[in-house]
Amino acid sequence: MREDETLAACMALSLYEALECPTAGSEGYFSHCHGFLALVQARGVHAHASGAGHQLFLGLRVPGILYALQHNTSTVLFDSIWTEQPWAEYPKSSLDRVTDCFAHAPGILERVRTLPFLNANQRPNLLYNLVHECWQLDQHLELIDDEMQKSTSGSLYWPMPSQQRILANDDPLAGLLPTVFFFANVQTARTLTLLWATRTMLWTGLHNLYNYSKLLAAGSCTSINDENNLPPLGHCEDYISMACHVCQSVEYFLQTEMLLAEPISVSPALGIVLDSLQQGYHPQEVAWLRAALDVVRRKGLRALDYVT
Repeated sequence: MREDETLAACMALSLYEALECPTAGSEGYFSHCHGFLALVQARGVHAHASGAGHQLFLGLRVPGILYALQHNTSTVLFDSIWTEQPWAEYPKSSLDRVTDCFAHAPGILERVRTLPFLNANQRPNLLYNLVHECWQLDQHLELIDDEMQKSTSGSLYWPMPSQQRILANDDPLAGLLPTVFFFANVQTARTLTLLWATRTMLWTGLHNLYNYSKLLAAGSCTSINDENNLPPLGHCEDYISMACHVCQSVEYFLQTEMLLAEPISVSPALGIVLDSLQQGYHPQEVAWLRAALDVVRRKGLRALDYVT
C-alpha cells in the first residue's frame, strides 16, 4: 500500500473527481485528497525525498493545502520536517518556497478562529503573534520575488492588451482589466501567480487583524498597534492591486496551446483571491473572478461548480 504507484493512483483518482464530478459534488474529490494526505503521512517523510516519490509529493502540496483550508483544519504535512527533508537531495525551486509560505495559511486561520473564545488578556498576545507571522511571510515572499527578478536579464512578465478571453465585449465588466500579463515561461507564470495570490491572502488577512485590534481597543486605552509598536499596514492596504495581478495572469493560462493543464494550475490562485476579496466590498472584482472560474470550469474542471 505504500508504493509510489499507490500514491500516483490516488492522485489520479482525485484528478478524475475534479474533472468529471461523477457524484455531482465535491465530496468525492475531497475524499481522495484526504486519502492521499493520509497515505503520504503513513509513507513517512523519507519516502518523498527522491525519485518518483518526491515528484508526486510536489504535485500534492497545493491540493493538500486547499483541502486543509476547505475543511478548517491543519495537517502535519506542513510541519517543518515536511518542508525540509523532502528536499535533502534537491534545491528548492521558487515555486517550492512560495508553496512553503502558502502552507502556513491553514494553521494561521485555525488560530484566528480561536480569537473570539479567548479572554481579554490572551487576545492581544495572539493577535500580535499572528500579525508578526504574517509580516514575516510577506517579507519572505517579497524576497523570493526580488530573487526571481535578479536571476534573469530579461523580464519575468510584461503587459499585453487583453483579448477578452473571460468576458464578452459587451459585458459591463469587460473593461475592468484592459491589460493582461504574459510570462517568460509556464513555470514563472505558475510561481508568480501563486505568490501574488498568497500575498493577497496575507494582505487582506493583515487588514482584518488590524481592524480587529481596533475593535478590541474600543474597550481599552491602547490597541495592539500602540502596545506592540507594530508597523503600519503600508503597502498591504493596497491588496486589491495584488489581486488584480492574479486576474491579469488568467488569459496567459487560457491560451489554446495550454490545453487543460494550465487552466487547472491557475484555478487555486483564483479561488484564493476570490475568497480573500469576498470578505470586503469589491463587487466588480468578485464578479470578474467568478466569471474567470466559470471559464476554467467549462474547460473541464467541473469540481468548481461545487466549491466556489
